[in-house]
Amino acid sequence: MKNFFRSMAFALAVIASSAVFAAETPSFNNVTVTYQSTDFQVDDADGFAVGFSKTLGDTLFVKGDFSRANANFADADVFRLGAGVRFDFANNASAYGEAYALRANVEYDNLTGLRDLETWGYGVEGGARVKIASAFELRGGVATERLTRNSEWTTYGLVGATLNITNSFAIVGDARIHDDANQYNLGLQYQF
Repeated sequence: MKNFFRSMAFALAVIASSAVFAAETPSFNNVTVTYQSTDFQVDDADGFAVGFSKTLGDTLFVKGDFSRANANFADADVFRLGAGVRFDFANNASAYGEAYALRANVEYDNLTGLRDLETWGYGVEGGARVKIASAFELRGGVATERLTRNSEWTTYGLVGATLNITNSFAIVGDARIHDDANQYNLGLQYQF
């Protein structure tokens, strides 16, 4: 895990060093719909995610998402809603931090013998977003979540990219990387 965080720090440094190539900061006003694929140690899951982000003034933003994943042994719904701050550290780059509440509902197959799970949790996320060119953005960061009062914190590495195909529409791809499960998203984003 230590090497993972070193790799993330290096990736963020590369992103930040490329700040001279574009003169536009990343947009925090968008609606996104993605196909979602998750690789667990014991199974894979497919699903979708819908999310939004909206700025409130120059530095504050609100953000939320809903995702549904289906695996052979369970179905899961996750809701997140939070708020954050952004700071432009170059004319094409922003650092951000956010805190959010989350709700997870997991329905297990009858064959597993496990009870369904409904739980609340919370998390924090921080990272950087850089417009490499007017139509291309790179993202990197770290998120950590805790689902119940008795559970451990779960930390994810975050990487992603956005390719604008028009001024309002983009193709987005990102990954949440963890030791036990990697999640990949690919979809469309409307920017306003």
